Amino acid sequence: MDTDSGSRAFRGKGWRPSLRMVAEWDLPGGHSLGVMPGVFVEHDEAGRRYTGGIAAVVVGKSFTERLRGFAELSGQQLTSRRHGGNVVTGDIGLAYLLTNSVQIDTAAAWGLSKAAPDFGWTVGLSVRF
Repeated sequence: MDTDSGSRAFRGKGWRPSLRMVAEWDLPGGHSLGVMPGVFVEHDEAGRRYTGGIAAVVVGKSFTERLRGFAELSGQQLTSRRHGGNVVTGDIGLAYLLTNSVQIDTAAAWGLSKAAPDFGWTVGLSVRF
C-alpha cells in the first residue's frame, strides 16, 4: 500500500494498493538474478482511477558477506499515455547489511522512457520483520 506522504509535488493521491511478486535466484560466483512483476491502482491528474503494471529485472553481485551491488531495469509504471505513460529507468546501486535484519542502500537511476525523470537518486532503509 502506497500512501500520500512526501512533498506535495511528488506524492500520490490517497492510499494506492498494489500487488507485487518478487523472485530471486542465486547464481554462481556471488551473482544473483531477480524479477518483480506486479499491478497497481492509481489516480491520474483528473482524479480518474486506473490500473497499471510494474515489472523489473535485477542482477546482483556480492562483494563481501554484507556488501552487494546491483543493476536494474525497472518499469515503475507501465500504462497508457493518457495516465502518464511508461516510466522506465535503468538503476545501479549498493546495499549493505548492518545486521541480518537491517539493510541500507543507495541507487542512481537514469530515465529510459519519455515519461521517466532524467535522473534520480535514492537512499533506503529496509527492516525484516
